[in-house]
Amino acid sequence: MCTFFGFAAQKWKLIDGKDGYLQFEPLCSPGYRLDLNGKSDAEGEKIQIYGNNNTDAQKWKLYPNADGSFQITSKATKDKKALTNGPKSTTSGQPVQSYTRKEGNEHQDWYFEPADEGTVSAAPRSGGIYHIRVRHSGQYIDVKNASAAVGTQAVQFNYNGGMNQQYRLLPYDGTYYQLEPVHAPGKVLAKSGTNDRGFSILSLETAMSGAANQLFRFEEVSPGNGYAIICKDGNLSLDVMDYSHQKLADIILTAHQSNSQVNKWWILEECSERMESSMTYTSDYKQPKTITDSRGNTVHYEYDDKNRLLTKLTDAKGNATSYAYDANTDKMTEVVRMVDGKEVKVSYTYENEKVTSISHNGFTYDYAYDPFGNLESVSIGGRELERTTLRSRNGLADRITYATGEAVRNEYNPEEQLAAQYLITADGREEKLFENTYDSCGKIARHKDLCSGVTSTYQYDLIGRMVGTDRSDGMKLRKVYDEKNRVKGYTYQKDRVGHEVEFLYGDVEKQQKPGLGYGIKINGAQKIAYEYDALGRVIRTHNHFSDMNTSTQEYTYVSGKEAGVTTNLVASVREGNRAESYTYDACGNVETMVERSADGSERKIRYYYDALNQLVREDNQKQNQTICYTYDVGGNMVRRDEYRYTENPVITEAPRKSDTFKYQTGGWRDQLRFYNGQAITYDAMGNPLQYLGMQMEWEKGHQLRHITGAGLDMYCMYNDSGKRIRKTVNGVTTDFYLDGSAILMQTSSDGSRIDFFYDDKGNVFAMKYQNEMYFYRKNLFGDILGILDSHGTELVKYEYNSWGKLLNLTDYSSNGLGRRNPFRFKGYYYDEELGMYYLNSRYYDPETGRMLSPDVLEVLVVNVDSTAKNLYLYCDSNPIQRKDDDGKILHCVLVGAASAAFGMITTIATNIVTDEKWNDGLVEVGASSFVSGALSVSGFGPLGSAVGQAIGQGVIAGITEGYSLWKKSKTGGITAWDVTNSVINVGISISGGTHYQKKDSIYAKGKIRRMRNRIRDYNKAKAGGKRGVIARRKAELDRETKKLGEMVYKHSKPDWTSSLLNVVNNVVSGSQPVDKPKGGGKRVFYMRW
Repeated sequence: MCTFFGFAAQKWKLIDGKDGYLQFEPLCSPGYRLDLNGKSDAEGEKIQIYGNNNTDAQKWKLYPNADGSFQITSKATKDKKALTNGPKSTTSGQPVQSYTRKEGNEHQDWYFEPADEGTVSAAPRSGGIYHIRVRHSGQYIDVKNASAAVGTQAVQFNYNGGMNQQYRLLPYDGTYYQLEPVHAPGKVLAKSGTNDRGFSILSLETAMSGAANQLFRFEEVSPGNGYAIICKDGNLSLDVMDYSHQKLADIILTAHQSNSQVNKWWILEECSERMESSMTYTSDYKQPKTITDSRGNTVHYEYDDKNRLLTKLTDAKGNATSYAYDANTDKMTEVVRMVDGKEVKVSYTYENEKVTSISHNGFTYDYAYDPFGNLESVSIGGRELERTTLRSRNGLADRITYATGEAVRNEYNPEEQLAAQYLITADGREEKLFENTYDSCGKIARHKDLCSGVTSTYQYDLIGRMVGTDRSDGMKLRKVYDEKNRVKGYTYQKDRVGHEVEFLYGDVEKQQKPGLGYGIKINGAQKIAYEYDALGRVIRTHNHFSDMNTSTQEYTYVSGKEAGVTTNLVASVREGNRAESYTYDACGNVETMVERSADGSERKIRYYYDALNQLVREDNQKQNQTICYTYDVGGNMVRRDEYRYTENPVITEAPRKSDTFKYQTGGWRDQLRFYNGQAITYDAMGNPLQYLGMQMEWEKGHQLRHITGAGLDMYCMYNDSGKRIRKTVNGVTTDFYLDGSAILMQTSSDGSRIDFFYDDKGNVFAMKYQNEMYFYRKNLFGDILGILDSHGTELVKYEYNSWGKLLNLTDYSSNGLGRRNPFRFKGYYYDEELGMYYLNSRYYDPETGRMLSPDVLEVLVVNVDSTAKNLYLYCDSNPIQRKDDDGKILHCVLVGAASAAFGMITTIATNIVTDEKWNDGLVEVGASSFVSGALSVSGFGPLGSAVGQAIGQGVIAGITEGYSLWKKSKTGGITAWDVTNSVINVGISISGGTHYQKKDSIYAKGKIRRMRNRIRDYNKAKAGGKRGVIARRKAELDRETKKLGEMVYKHSKPDWTSSLLNVVNNVVSGSQPVDKPKGGGKRVFYMRW
């Protein structure tokens, strides 16, 4: 090691060493590499440079620390030994050696700073916020202990992401600045006092205008490389005591020299704006008392006298929700919120820790359980809707019987895998729906859909990921994954016509963030490109219609409560000479939207919400009307009044139009019985039979099969997952080819074919029809407002009301493109013939603003602290920014998904390690947290969003895997294999880095194979019914589960914790420190201990 001089001998090029390792090439000696002498495992072995031989002795792995530093381990030691300052000395000439890696050993912590950039230091500017780093030691000016007290001394310290290491430059006269620590507004750094050796030191003082000891100027040492910082009082330079490399060394002031020494040479690292949330606690620190977001909006929490149970939550607009509990069990028994003087209440009863009833809107949902605690039946208003029958000895689900008399029966193979499913009609006829066959690893190898007549065969890679699907109708799909377990791309083909889609992720060699998506290619041509700010927020999206035609959307974000603070809320979107701007209320609801057209005209919409965040009024200048909405205590809309446009708070005139809604007066009181006088009737499951002039038939409890009326004759067909795969309308059949729930392509018996393309978030952005590519123009909420051709010409325009009803369609195309395109409001699939949107499990009617049929009943017991228990509501009557892609889980943005998915994953990991029992509700709770987090009122929003940006891929994996498990627990039974495999997938997706290859090693070591064997043995024992054998096999299964879980947890934990700590630190501080390596590209770095 040597004092910094900036010579070539101190510069290292990072080269990809494959398999997650790097090589370090000294710039002074190309062809050589950093090398562990003799590949030795000995303590204290020397580190040298040696000719490149590509051996393990020259391959190194980086382990991130929370402060931005890294431990560097040798592949030759199986990552057990790390580069170490062996003598623990700061004296030049000391050797770097190999010692056993230990977390928290500061002598093994190394920082990286770019050495190949012409500009190292930012320039000072008024109002800018900076970290200030000294050149020789690489440490930062730090206000000790983050204290805001006058007299607190400033010292040098390692980067920690704290606001006590950030300084706002307050201008004085164009030359001098005051340095205000971000954590202590109103205080500034000052030449104040002396240390025990008589040197002037830097301390906090209350800011005073013109005080010379508080004023500093910046004198550039060399262009772009740093500054001397000189105090006006005495013309003294900031210095580090004794040229020290030690943490907590004094920052002193000494005589200024024109050629500054490196201990007087300061580098400014400009901080991006920051997102911050703050929390206060109860007096005993047991519970949060308040949470305040970046805009200064605060949520208040109140508890019982022991600070255990939450009794009241008051949101940022002052709306209060109260909670009551059972005195013996602490189970929540009541949730109450006052809305416009009316009490909205949900009540619960329990038996043996299970919810037995939920009372809402004057009726009750009842739940019954079998002796083993499994949910057996659900009733509404005293009428049983569903009953689940299990196989003997608490086995898997045998059948589900619906109130209509229909039933679904499962058939299993000897390994207790779902082999077939049958539909039993009300008159007793049995129809086989599908058949499954499995491979030796327990994966479905072949699926035969007997309704459509299509057989699908599936291919998997060595770690169980599906990589291919071949269908008997000629459709082929292939998927490719990258080294971080992300979908890199896919190809599909039918009738010799197909497409290739590739997702582009951050490339460190291009100075991109490796955890984020940077674009999409279709058939080799890039169609979308993204740009991000330092906080990982999209600031520009480029749409490449063709090589010559591109459009760009630019995003800005809402400012926070003070200078330098920002949020995740989009303030404006601009595309060319068109723009939209947004404001938000204290709970995060969109309050105003202003649309600026190409001709410069503006049209404004203002939205109003009640205490439940339901939309109650909109003043819509665009449609020249004001609309008011009235709801009952169950959340049902009872009246919709339209007036001439007005911004007056009180409307005195009569409405121009009124729509009325009347509901069931007994039993299931959320059922709409009359809309504007038109009667609606229902079957025993709550599905409509007579609906606004249409007759409907249903099957399997919830699936709409046949619709007739007003010239319409429509049949629908669904796959085993409940996704629609075919519709036939008046003799014209349309087939849907799916990847999950995404429609890759649809073909019709009239000869037409449309291909659809999706971005990395699963949102449709383009289509191909009649061999031409077309692109969607959207607003912030995903509404498709127009369709553009490859020249960027807008051929189609759509206009909707707030609930998605199509108001206007303008079509300049020559092929009826406007009607042919099925994707409309929120990007939902629109059935033109039906006038409704298909949301992948249910249908949404924009005319009434309600779901056509009820949601699945299980969702009610998940989120007990919510008053939302109406199964027919669309997005809880907040249609502006909320969205429901699958008819089950509504969401706004990724805010809630990050914290919920991560919480769910860490709960699963903890359960594995601590040997806790798996339960079917675990993933439901995760999904529930996802919902409530996404819709949370202030508080966690900004921080959650930033974390969500960083681990977005993992969030998607978490929700997908979690919901898959939940579904499997309902149909074919959940196994420890399902859970552990999902944990591995989710954990690796979230970590997205150092340990992504560990899944292969886990598989290679036979852990998963042994796990499957234990599951097989346990299932056989259960089938045999001998208690002793069952107990023995269960113990073996538990031990194997724990072993595998510990291995997964061990490999995942460093990435999860380190990555999240870094993200959170950087979010809170707004910092993106310079001394962090940007990966294994061919960049040059200084490596600093």
